[in-house]
Amino acid sequence: MLASHLLDEVEKVCTHVLVLRKGEILYSGKVDEMTSNQGFFELQSNDNSTLKSTLEQHPAVEKINEENDKIVVYLKTSLEAADLNRYLFEKGIVLNHLVKRKNSLEEQFLELTKH
Repeated sequence: MLASHLLDEVEKVCTHVLVLRKGEILYSGKVDEMTSNQGFFELQSNDNSTLKSTLEQHPAVEKINEENDKIVVYLKTSLEAADLNRYLFEKGIVLNHLVKRKNSLEEQFLELTKH
């Protein structure tokens, strides 16, 4: 058992997690289940405006943000990087940056507790 506010450490060491707020259990379960979300992509092409408008048409896309010349795409359903890359290529878009990420335990904690 480990009690810690260092969530990066908890994520690396523990298999299960319990999140408490003023004695109330907000989450109890496996670390992997808490961090298993649809994730998000960081994308970039030579024409980010066309990339963005094309992504808006994809059924798995929930939200799109622009950050530092990259398009950040949040998902509402599962989508593999290869499938997204293929979809965009078929629409005539060639990516020069494609990274799939998932929220960390800390990010999930902040969302769960509303900061």
